[in-house]
This record gives sequence, C-alpha cells and structure tokens, in this order.
Amino acid sequence: MNRLFVYGTLRSRSNHQMQRFLAGNARFVGEGTIRGELYDLGRYPGVWIPDEGEDRVVGEVHELREATAAEVWQTLDAYEMCGPDD
Repeated sequence: MNRLFVYGTLRSRSNHQMQRFLAGNARFVGEGTIRGELYDLGRYPGVWIPDEGEDRVVGEVHELREATAAEVWQTLDAYEMCGPDD
C-alpha cells in the first residue's frame, strides 16, 4: 500500500509546487488525523509522535500510483530532506 499522510504544504488546499506534484501522482483518499503534536520548526511544521497521548494532527491521506510510486517517494523524500543523503 502506497499511502501517504500529509499535514503541511502537501495538503490539497496548498498552492505549493510540491502539492501540485503530489496531486499529479496520487489520488486523494480523504481527510485524516494521526496521534501526534505539531512543532514550529521555523519555515515549516514538524510532527512528533509520542508513545502515548491524545493530541491529534489534522491532515490528508493520498494514495500514490503504483507505476510511479518509487519515483514519487524519492522526490518527496528529497523535498522533506529525509532521503539517504540527509
């Protein structure tokens, strides 16, 4: 399953170029939440997922197309700075 939860610039309401990239390579599944806490990291938010707690982060779920999923994951990892070189 190639599903992705997004909570920042990749959300559908964003007009960011990476959101448009995601929209062209994935299907919007719906709104969703995860257990976690948002943190202000300056230019972008970050999420911390504690072992316990009741705080929720609101976002969206997208399903990547199987044919391009590997390329999309690689591009998104580079954008999020969590690829093998980071």
